[in-house]
Amino acid sequence: MYKLDLPIYVDSESSAGGKGRADGLDSADRTRVLLAFLKTVKSTGNEAGVYASAKWLKTHLDVSQLSDYNIWLAQYREVPDYEGDYDMWQYSSKGSIEGIDTKVDLDSSYIKDKEVNNK
Repeated sequence: MYKLDLPIYVDSESSAGGKGRADGLDSADRTRVLLAFLKTVKSTGNEAGVYASAKWLKTHLDVSQLSDYNIWLAQYREVPDYEGDYDMWQYSSKGSIEGIDTKVDLDSSYIKDKEVNNK
């Protein structure tokens, strides 16, 4: 019933030390599963996307099938060297915010910039 300002992202990276239920999927099957999720999210009127590291995008997904969806790239460096398109960039896991006792992820979003440039 709400229109979200940002996409709903799915993270398919390995979990549980490589013993997660989906960790054994090849890139074709993993991409098919993600596409089913992404299409379901889009059917609600919201934008959808995939969160992953640059290496994961290159080695565990068929990114060519994800061009209709947002990509949230995780790559901790000063300038990303990922050659594909992305709409958000997580550039650090060592941020700090007053009132939070642990380190936090730091991200940049280019989504609003894209909307302005596409109008």
